[in-house]
Amino acid sequence: MAIDKEVGYWREEMEKSLAGARTVKAAGLLFTTGITSVDDDGKVVGAGDMAAQVTQVYSTIGKILMKNNLTFENVVKEVIYVTDGKAFFDAHQIRIDNYQGLMPPAITGVEVVGLFNPDLLIEVDITAVCEN
Repeated sequence: MAIDKEVGYWREEMEKSLAGARTVKAAGLLFTTGITSVDDDGKVVGAGDMAAQVTQVYSTIGKILMKNNLTFENVVKEVIYVTDGKAFFDAHQIRIDNYQGLMPPAITGVEVVGLFNPDLLIEVDITAVCEN
């Protein structure tokens, strides 16, 4: 039995070659791939600067949510991967500001040795509830 789902791409050809998609909507939920600090051309923004990368990541998440007619209020789960926990906590207010006045999502934070590009310091994936 096939699951009814809708996929969204950022860089479609590359994502399809990896058998992946930027977003998947299924069962009333939006799932994202890990969002990193890259611009529209795939170039790293803020190499070595956690605050700049957190800003870029949450800006991208906001755009993804908006494209799907959602807001940060719809986010119910975040998984945050960072290469430097202290640097992330120093920049954490940037993340918090996106949820100001909203019920926060469940979060999981993981400090990792590295991400797929050594210039990246943070990767975040979210799950959001889609409104009917």
